Amino acid sequence: MGRGKYRKRAETAPGRPEAVPAATVSPERLAARQRRRRKVLLTWSIIAAALVMAVLIVWSLLPKPSPYVAFAKCLTAQGAVMYGTDWCTHCQAQKRLFGDAFADVAFENCDYAAACQEHNITGYPTWIMPDGERLEGTQPLQLLADKTGCVLPG
Repeated sequence: MGRGKYRKRAETAPGRPEAVPAATVSPERLAARQRRRRKVLLTWSIIAAALVMAVLIVWSLLPKPSPYVAFAKCLTAQGAVMYGTDWCTHCQAQKRLFGDAFADVAFENCDYAAACQEHNITGYPTWIMPDGERLEGTQPLQLLADKTGCVLPG
């Protein structure tokens, strides 16, 4: 007969102690068992909290859609065009005002576009409004909204 985990205990084998009823387990053993359970519960709670924090951090780092997408599309629909270059620091500042929504702005890169020579663009950025008015330099979004009738969010 093997000494396996599931081996039946002899009921009255000579020299063997009798099974101790569960009600007579010492308080020290019960306290040790409770401490182990608390430790396991605490460990899993810490792991769960760390996972939640990791998910929240990743979610906060994901790019958020720009609130200016509709505004940028409206500027383009109204006929406002920005002329500039990629290396121009003022153009970069203007692009930052729009954030990701700048992709929806009508933009002519004067490093490659012949339209800049046709419109006699000499400074960057230059906005040409629907009525032909020229605005040179970085422009506040509110001014662009006023000139085109587009609604600036928030």
